This record gives sequence, structure tokens and C-alpha cells, in this order.
Amino acid sequence: MALNVCIVGPTVSVGTEIFYSVLTADSSLSDSAIAAMCDAYTGPFGYDPRTYLYILEQPTLWIYGGNDRSIPTHKSIEILAEVDVLFPKEYTIKLYPDGNHGMINTHTGMPIVFRPYIVNWLRNVRHDLQFAIEATI
Repeated sequence: MALNVCIVGPTVSVGTEIFYSVLTADSSLSDSAIAAMCDAYTGPFGYDPRTYLYILEQPTLWIYGGNDRSIPTHKSIEILAEVDVLFPKEYTIKLYPDGNHGMINTHTGMPIVFRPYIVNWLRNVRHDLQFAIEATI
């Protein structure tokens, strides 16, 4: 059985991601204004990963930072929820509220320690991987 671990993996279209990045570069906009503008975006969308999300069959762990200024985390999580309603998936979503796109805590400047979470997720999903995981720790 294959598994996927996606760390700050956008599920929005390329156009939405670019638009969001432009908005977050404007320090005069509040987070709620950015989210609203991103939700209302109607410009060119370009590549949209939903097509592949619909057919994704492997259990997938999605890890996001809540303070990501590169991809719209809120929108990516919404899309995953929508896909799961239409085509039920084995998705696990882990949100680190203070993490940015590089998984750095935006309050402390320290890296987010998420490897133990991944290891535990792998253990829970694939019990036969127990020995292999422990050998790499």
C-alpha cells in the first residue's frame, strides 16, 4: 500500500495560489480581508489539482501551517473537505496554527517539530512499517 505525506501542499489552483501570494505581500490587508478576497477570486486559475485529488486512493497526511503567506491554508483545507464529501478519502489533516510556509513558528522563530507526528501517523496507517520506521529513528 502506498502512502502520501504532503507538507504545505496546495490544493488550490496555481492562479489562486499566485493571487494569494500577491495579497499577503500587501501588509495593509488584514488576514480576514485576504481570505475574503481569495475566496472571491475569479481570475485565471491555471492548473487545478482537484482532478488528481478526486482519484487519489492512497492514505494521505496533509500538514499545514496556519500562518502560511504563500498558499491559502484555509482554502486548501476547504478543498480537501469538499473532495472528501464527493469521493471519501483517507485524509488526515494536521494544522500547526503558528507555522508558516517553511514550517517555522511565526511567534518564536523556531522550526515546527512535526516529524514525530508523521512517524506516529505512519505507525497507525501501516502497522507493517513498524520495524522500518524504528530503524530510521
